[in-house]
This record gives sequence, C-alpha cells and structure tokens, in this order.
Amino acid sequence: MTERSRDRKGDEELSGSMEENLLTVLFHYDKAGRQVAAKIDPTMFTGPYRTVAERGLAYWKKYNHAPKAHAFDIFDGKGGKTETYARIVRHMATLAPQANREYILDQLNEFHRQQAMKSAILKSAETLERGGEDAAAAALDILRPLMTATTSTTTRVLTSKAVADFDSREIEWLWYPFIPAGMVTILFGDGAVGKSTVALDLAARITKGLPLPRFGDEAEVRARKGSVVILSKEEDFGLIIKPRLEAAGADVTRIHTLGYAGTDGDRDFNVIDRLDTTMGEVEQLIETLGDVRLLIIDPITDFTGKTDIYRDDAVRAFLSPLTRVAAKYGAAFVVILHLNKKSESGARHRVMGSVAFPNVSRSSILIAKAPDDEDRRYMVQEKANLTATKRTVAFRLRNVRGQPRIAWEQDWQTVDVNEVLTAKGGPTKNKQAAELLRELLADGPKPATEVQDSAERLGIGASTLKAAKKVVGVRSTKSAEEWWWSLPKRVR
Repeated sequence: MTERSRDRKGDEELSGSMEENLLTVLFHYDKAGRQVAAKIDPTMFTGPYRTVAERGLAYWKKYNHAPKAHAFDIFDGKGGKTETYARIVRHMATLAPQANREYILDQLNEFHRQQAMKSAILKSAETLERGGEDAAAAALDILRPLMTATTSTTTRVLTSKAVADFDSREIEWLWYPFIPAGMVTILFGDGAVGKSTVALDLAARITKGLPLPRFGDEAEVRARKGSVVILSKEEDFGLIIKPRLEAAGADVTRIHTLGYAGTDGDRDFNVIDRLDTTMGEVEQLIETLGDVRLLIIDPITDFTGKTDIYRDDAVRAFLSPLTRVAAKYGAAFVVILHLNKKSESGARHRVMGSVAFPNVSRSSILIAKAPDDEDRRYMVQEKANLTATKRTVAFRLRNVRGQPRIAWEQDWQTVDVNEVLTAKGGPTKNKQAAELLRELLADGPKPATEVQDSAERLGIGASTLKAAKKVVGVRSTKSAEEWWWSLPKRVR
C-alpha cells in the first residue's frame, strides 16, 4: 500500500493530479492562488502533500501572496523529508508555466459542489428517516439550494466540434504587415541596432493614437489608442526608457511596468525578473488596465527564470502562457532577442536560444545595419505566417534632445535577410549594384536599358538596382523617348 493510499480517510480528499494542480496554483500565482487558499483545507490533501499545503497556506496567511521562488525556503530544516518536499516543489515549478488556472479553479469548485451535494443528500435522508409531518418538505428544503446551484454550475466537458460551427474571424493587426494583434512577434538583432528604439517608437504612437509608419502608396492608418506594458531589465526606466519615450512623443501616463517597490522611490523599483512564475500577475495588470494594445519584453532572455532557453520543449512550455494571454486580451506581445554567434547560420537560427522562439511567433523581424550605409537600418521580416510576402523597410536613427528617435524611410526595400546578416563576409547584392552604377556611369550618362542589362547579367534584380539607385543618387532624365541614368556631379 502506498503512502498516499494509507493516508486517505474517505472520499473527501482530492485526487492526486488535482492535489498537484491546486498546490501549483497556490505556490505560483497570486490572483488564482488567493482563490485556492480561501477554499482548501490541509485535510483535503494526503501524505507529504498535506504538509506542503499547510506550509503554503501559512505563507499566504503571513505574506498574502504566493511563495513562488521562495517555495524552497519554506521547507528548510525538515530533516530527512527535505528531499521529498524539494521534489514536489521542483515538480510544481515545471507545471506552473503550463497551468490552466481557470480549469484548475473549475476543478476545485466542482469538488466543493460534489461534497456539498453529498452532505445535503445525507442530511435530507436523515430528515426523512426521522419522519414527522413535515419531513418531506424539510428534506426538499435542504436539497433545493443544491438543485439551483447545480443547474447554474458549468463544468468543462471534453467534446468534438465541427469546423463549420466555428465563427470565421479576420486577423487583427497592431501594425500591418509586421505585428499582428493577439499574437507573439519576435524582434531580433545585434546590440545597438535600434530594436528597443523601434519598439518604443511604436509604443509612443499607440499611447496617442498617432499615424503608424506607412510605406509605398499605402493609405495612412492610425494606431489604435491604448496602454502599453514594458518589461525591461537592461535599461533603467527613469534614466533611459522614459526620456526615450518622451523624445518619441509618448503619453507616458499610458505606459506601465510591473515589479516590486522598495523604500527609495523609483530608484528602488525592481522590475519582475521572471515570467515563468509571474504570468498571472502580468495578466492581472493587463485585465486591470483594460486597454493594453502592446506588451514589450526586452529582452525576453532576462525573464525566463530557470527555463532552459536552448531546449525546444522548455521554450514552447514557457511561451505557452504568453500566447494564451496575448490571444485572450487581443494584445500584441513583442519579444526582443539578441543574436547568437553562429555567423554562418541562416537568420532563423541566429536568434539567441532555441529556434522555438521564432517558430512559435507569427511574425519574426530582424533589425540590422545596412551593409552599404553605416547609419542606415533595415527592418526585415524573416517570418511572415499571416501575409503573402515578407516585407522590408528602412530607417535611420536621429538625435532628438540627446535621445535616439526613428526616422522612417517611405519606400519598401528589397534585401535578403540572410545576406544582411552575412554582409561582413563579402559584398552584398546591394553593394554590387551600387558599385556597378558608379562604374558604368563614371564616364557620363548611359541608357537605363543598358545599365539594367548589365545588372541582369550579374544576377542583380530590378528592385535591388532601384534601391542602389537611391543610395548612389542616380538621376533619371528622358531624352528622345528613352530614359538615361547619370551620377550626381558630386559623385563624378
């Protein structure tokens, strides 16, 4: 007989899996854990789980929040049983990122409902057994509240559903075609290329409902006005983030972060340092604000806690609550990542950590320096699951009151994402096109068709040649029904 079966006294204890689920919520989530703490009793648990429940409830009574990372401290000094409790705590930590708190609370409510039903039936039976003139009416009075509660209680039932019965919905966008609403987007690149500045530029536009950057002949679209949540450990909010947001024109009253306040004002505010145990609090903040359009996590590797970011299954489990919350509230989650050192790999495998990061995202965007212009940046879609084509745009960083600010170029660009990443290894098509233009036009104007034919023989496409024309400053003039290209005087 196992320790668990020896310890059971009847039908009032929870099932084994339910014990683990409830304790996971109790130990790792503040909002849902508070509901669990109010509804459970240690006697409902068995074996070592009973002691874990006792310690967890005592922690809640003293501190009024979940133990989370302090869970191990609760069981110090338990002698030979320490490893038993440590094993349970470790297991709860692995369950926490995937915990479906709504379902677990439904389980707990169903357990209480069943216990209440059992108690009421026994009590009504005893009333009938005692007899008397009003026994039947009294027994019915005992059962009536239970019958009302039963008809109003909903529980989850596993069932099938025909695809035809689902409502068709259109994809909503925070910024078309780059960042979908209600989904996770990856923004990655080397350090100091402008990843965070791009995210803050977008945040500023959202807080005031300003026009989004537009390219080509697209019509102007305004950002849907709302709040923004920023989680960042790399940059100080008072020293770096707030001044940059103000330079971008943000309404900083609509931008929030989440952490722990100290006693020394804003300099003693510590942003949360892991999402694997605090996603419940992040969701609560989003729910409380009510109009969050964008969540920025910069960089996400600062918030992964004990998650092994190089294991595909671990990263997917870590990202699962993020994707669920993003979808639930329709907010775009922009996750910022650095590059690894695998310079020979393709773009998707240059993302720091497991390839699961870009694979789970619906859009994956590279920010990189233009190979032929040190001050210019490309924003290149490496992955675009929701659109027919991958798009590229360009921008420059301008200085506004001592802070970097994005200046977007208005034309679509044509570059190869892998070529941008490996530009240090040799000339790119853009560089080749620019050099070809300077060489062919050095002696004076030439027919455009002649230059285009030369470019085609070298494998340089029309869009790449067009982009190089802009970089070099080539002028086009029409003479005798034919277009001629020439270099600006300063180049010649």
